[in-house]
Amino acid sequence: MIIVDKIKAPAPFFTRKPKPTVFKTEADKLRYWAKEKEYWLNGYNQDIGPMLYFYATQVKLKDRVTGSIDYPIVRDADVIIFQQLEECRKAGESPFVFKGRGIGLSSIGMNLPFYFFRTNPNSSCVATSKDKKTLALLFTQKTIVGYDELDSDIKFDLVNKNQTANESYLKLGMKYIDRYGNEKYAQSDFTCRDTQESDKAATNFSGAGAIYGFADEAPLMPRFSMFFNSAYRDWETDRKSTRLNSSHSRASRMPSSA
Repeated sequence: MIIVDKIKAPAPFFTRKPKPTVFKTEADKLRYWAKEKEYWLNGYNQDIGPMLYFYATQVKLKDRVTGSIDYPIVRDADVIIFQQLEECRKAGESPFVFKGRGIGLSSIGMNLPFYFFRTNPNSSCVATSKDKKTLALLFTQKTIVGYDELDSDIKFDLVNKNQTANESYLKLGMKYIDRYGNEKYAQSDFTCRDTQESDKAATNFSGAGAIYGFADEAPLMPRFSMFFNSAYRDWETDRKSTRLNSSHSRASRMPSSA
């Protein structure tokens, strides 16, 4: 369990370097993105790992108060959360984040699929929340904004998008070079599905086979145990899968080891 609290004004741990406005040659552009991909795979430094680097440099967020759209500010809490995510992914474990409001975990959780689609072509990601209304808002205000604002050089093709009362779905495509040097076309998908309206819904992710899953406000789920037991059995055999569960608290604190 990760316990995080905003006990002081956030100080950025990382400052994003803007992409050059003009590249002299196409080769210069290719070299630039090749270097970026290295950071997505290996990390930037000891604090800024692969997932956090991608999130901080490629994902834009919408401020729910002002409506402005910009790249996230990397704070100490973000470093802690992403370091735990990386460690849990390597160990095949599921991190549970217990935090104060305003940390922005829903923005992280609903935009990490773009990282996995870029680094693991043809992959699938899933997400759920405490109720259908919250899940639909997260998909619209976090994921769709993040997709719309991706840099045009790395923006995925929109293959299919669907949103109903029970499910939101995004299928994205991109060209990539496989391990043998062949150009291929990948289609990855992100499914946001209700798991709390009924006992049957709680098993909606059984058999999903996703590389990444996000459960927003998990302790507020009326059928949390049923959902988690069903989803976890599906993921526990795949030690490369990452599951992120979140909770809010007004009285949480940073661990002394942080």
